[in-house]
Amino acid sequence: MKTVVRGLAGVALFIVGNSAHGLTYTATNKTLSASATFTVTKLKLVISLSNTATSDPGNSAEILAGIFFTLAGDPVLTPASALLGPDTAIKGRPGVSGPGMNVGGEWAYRNDLTGLPHGANEGISSTSLKKFSQHFRFPGPNLQGPTAPSGVQYGITSDFDNIGNDKGSLKHQQLIENTVIFTLGGLPANFTLTDITNVNFQYGTNLKDPGLNLAGTISGDNGGPAIPEPSISVLIATGLVWAFALVRRRRASPAFAGAEGRVANRQVEPENNTRDLKRIP
Repeated sequence: MKTVVRGLAGVALFIVGNSAHGLTYTATNKTLSASATFTVTKLKLVISLSNTATSDPGNSAEILAGIFFTLAGDPVLTPASALLGPDTAIKGRPGVSGPGMNVGGEWAYRNDLTGLPHGANEGISSTSLKKFSQHFRFPGPNLQGPTAPSGVQYGITSDFDNIGNDKGSLKHQQLIENTVIFTLGGLPANFTLTDITNVNFQYGTNLKDPGLNLAGTISGDNGGPAIPEPSISVLIATGLVWAFALVRRRRASPAFAGAEGRVANRQVEPENNTRDLKRIP
């Protein structure tokens, strides 16, 4: 019985562990550092893009402005949302900002690009780069400046950004401190995380400067299959619960309990009760 229960628990933990699985790319060069975690759920690609630098940016070239990549089969995805991630706020913006805030109007997505670094052919950007216009924006309000992605505004800065030190192209700019979570819809049913390649990070507003683009590398041994659909996970978990309940029910059934009682009644008393033992049928 204990073996069965342990087995069911092990399978449940396996499912939970794989359900949280993602694929993370990182890149670092001098003062620049970034990460992007890709996950898949309900045929949607979710990208968590972060500026992980530990320094105070001194100019726009140190602001993370986009990410480029290639998807196998070149599927045409739909920009669904761009939201502030955990522990994230907007520097230089009056009023309240925080996790979950919609910043889609400041970011754009395209999948038909050419001339991108490292062979990528699609990407997400907060600045024009002469490739991203207002027609490719995520749903959401225009929070600053022109309607089209432009300049360094709403790029991603580091946690160590001191707004009091901002000069030149950074002065009076509203910047996202930490992380933006993008959701793209329309993935093919057979898509897996291994179909993502050529990941690289773009800084600043000049695509032609090779020093502003960092090639991403997979962080540790976290590659693997796409996250299973939540509906499938629910069905599997429900099946495990039912299996566990049936095992418990069998153990506690009246017939089984009665059998245990009869066995107990037949147990032999100590030596001084041997006479009673003869009477037991």
